[in-house]
Amino acid sequence: MFDDFSRLYKYCVRHASVFVVSMVGLFVASTSTILLISHVGTSMDVLAVRFSDSETRRHLVQFFELLALVGFSTAIRHYYVSIFGDLVVRDIRRDLFKSCLTLNLDERRLSGELVARITDDCRNIESLLAETLSLALRNLVTLFVSILILLYIDVYLLLLTLVVVPFAIGVLVLFGRRVGEKANEVQKLVGLTTGFVSNSLFFLPVIRAGVQEVAELYRFDSRLERLFQSSRSMKQARATMNGLVIFVIFGSIVIVLWQGVENMKSGELTGGNLTLFVSFFILAAFSTASLTGVYSEVVRAYASIQRVMDFLDQAKSNEPSVDEPFKPMEIIDGSIEFRNVSFKYPNSNSYAIENVSFLIDSKEKVAIVGRSGAGKSTLLRLVLKFYEPTEGNILIDKVDIANLDARAVRSVLATVFQDANLLPFSVKENISFTRPGSSDHEIEQAAKIADAHDFIMLFKEKYEEQIREGGKNLSGGQKQRLTIARAILEDSKILLLDEPTSSLDSVTEAKIQQSFEALSKDRTTVTIAHRLSTVVRSDRILVISDGRLTGIGSHEELLSTSGEYTNLLKNQLGS
Repeated sequence: MFDDFSRLYKYCVRHASVFVVSMVGLFVASTSTILLISHVGTSMDVLAVRFSDSETRRHLVQFFELLALVGFSTAIRHYYVSIFGDLVVRDIRRDLFKSCLTLNLDERRLSGELVARITDDCRNIESLLAETLSLALRNLVTLFVSILILLYIDVYLLLLTLVVVPFAIGVLVLFGRRVGEKANEVQKLVGLTTGFVSNSLFFLPVIRAGVQEVAELYRFDSRLERLFQSSRSMKQARATMNGLVIFVIFGSIVIVLWQGVENMKSGELTGGNLTLFVSFFILAAFSTASLTGVYSEVVRAYASIQRVMDFLDQAKSNEPSVDEPFKPMEIIDGSIEFRNVSFKYPNSNSYAIENVSFLIDSKEKVAIVGRSGAGKSTLLRLVLKFYEPTEGNILIDKVDIANLDARAVRSVLATVFQDANLLPFSVKENISFTRPGSSDHEIEQAAKIADAHDFIMLFKEKYEEQIREGGKNLSGGQKQRLTIARAILEDSKILLLDEPTSSLDSVTEAKIQQSFEALSKDRTTVTIAHRLSTVVRSDRILVISDGRLTGIGSHEELLSTSGEYTNLLKNQLGS
């Protein structure tokens, strides 16, 4: 627990000056509030002895002066403590998103949980810092000073009311623990529910095509019911705790009033002192009541702090920090070599790639073929350093990339993936995404080479046209041409194509084949291929079967030497 709070403290000290200003406002507001209440009690006794218009006006002016000071200092406290919370949570959210950018690729499925960490948990932390912390400190100061004043007025009367304190503490401890456990459970269920919605929206076409809307709604209802029941249980515990504490507090106030009246009858207390005692006792009582709410909020916020810190720890991967500077590796010829490379995916006992060796020469066009799940895409992921080999070495330009910064390697590789990955930005921003700062002329030239310029010019906003999420306002061929234009603009000596036409029909593929030819000109090109038209244009072909390299050579050579290759072609041709 203390470790998590100490890590939060490190975020807080970055903005200590803002916090100090808010605390000055808090101290002034608390002090002026106490002076205001004291002034009321004192005025009653003074005016009871020597009542006059001038004396009344003087006390009234002092009252409004203190009231103005309370209002001004409260505004200062509220503003600066809110800014303090915003600044700390801004830093935490940045670190969370930075961790998301370095996640292992197989952890992206936790998208709903990640969103919950960045939104809901950070909101709870912000509430703790911007509201709960300030409220707690204010009430602690008020409670402490009020008790000192009560001791000064009547020690016996105060001690009479303190007999209920152990009971109040017991209630806080007993129910506070339960509130904390339920708050943690609620936040976990919120993350799961958010993830369910995210997945349902992603698979919406499948849900509709299978007429599973009612079934999906039923599954969502069951998750909502679990969330509701957990939340209701937490609120029941919190309501019970607050109710018992309020009962104790008001019971104490009744005791004070009863005993105070008795003391007035005996002349031990004046009317002004009784008013002052009751006022400060109520102030102390409500400060105590507020602290019970603060306790439950701290317990809930701690659950969020714990989850955020746990995620920051678990999200650590082999990826370099995005803030660390790097220098792109120098490419001279662009050769790629695998030397006895084997690889197992995390949490897997079997090899996805086993003892694979080959050399791709500079400017050579190589196709990788194999059945689904054979390990073709894994080869490219290893070149891109998405994963590190379990055994063996990978060399680019005769340099082992094992000890190189992953970004230094990726910066010299142009990649076109199977899915045309477009972002909800403008056409121009999508083309220049991997090379920001490119001129409009360079972007346009890349689009022309990729045969994308003509359809771009048909858009109302031309290159400023906004692409919808997932590229929903573009055809499959248009989306792929834009990713090709992006790769052309990168102007890398090594090009990696991960089945870039697998989602396209044969007619559309034929139309953009020239774009691929232009893209791969004078570049070392590695293509994961599934169609004959792509394979036969390659200088050499690598045949992968069950993670092993079973054949290598030209199309004609493999037809006579590789049964696996021949079978792949027969299956594609349907003969």
